[in-house]
Amino acid sequence: MYPPKFGYVRVTSLEEAVKVLESDENAKILAGGQSLMPMLKLRLIRPSYLVDINRVPNLSYISIESDRIRIGALVRHHQVEVNRDLWKIYPALPETAVQIGDPQVRNLGTMAGSLAHADPAADWPATLIALRASVKILGPPGVREVPVEDFITGPFTTVLGRGEVISEIVIPRFSGNVKSSYVKLERKAGDFAVVGVAVMLRLSQDGSVEDASIGVTAAGPKPFRPVRPRRH
Repeated sequence: MYPPKFGYVRVTSLEEAVKVLESDENAKILAGGQSLMPMLKLRLIRPSYLVDINRVPNLSYISIESDRIRIGALVRHHQVEVNRDLWKIYPALPETAVQIGDPQVRNLGTMAGSLAHADPAADWPATLIALRASVKILGPPGVREVPVEDFITGPFTTVLGRGEVISEIVIPRFSGNVKSSYVKLERKAGDFAVVGVAVMLRLSQDGSVEDASIGVTAAGPKPFRPVRPRRH
């Protein structure tokens, strides 16, 4: 099936993208396009314009700082997969990246795009929830920051409002001995998860667990952080 007709706008800044998105509620951001293009071909969406942000400079960064990791809106899965520092700090991040789709998808698809698409079986949300990451959103009023577990509200639904776009993902760095991992059950390599689980543990010097965080995907209408039920 052929996609419907649409306009095309290439922007040179996220602020310009915000203006286009604010002026037309049916415009859609084009980054990697690995989720957008199949939906277009199936005519599940009919955007008025595709707003291409691939020429926006300085959005493909992975900035590792003392207290956080900042990931730009155009960082591809493959960049995370091959980043040696991330393998040392948070192995769950490259472990997630390497399990997404095939090499073509990983070379083109973006972490931010996966979050914005909000597929209930997507891999990134579980890992980012476990690592207590947040999403920076640029919109007409300015910038706001939302935890990943609150960013996705349901199947293919997020808190992004009219004129808003993801500008950055922020992952806090925790002191001490921190371990992390992501594992998923899949029908065949490259599939979406049947279920995926990410874990982050902070260990004390004697090896006991001081802090733990878990993220789960494909086990409900949205990714979530399991919590211990209250005792009555």
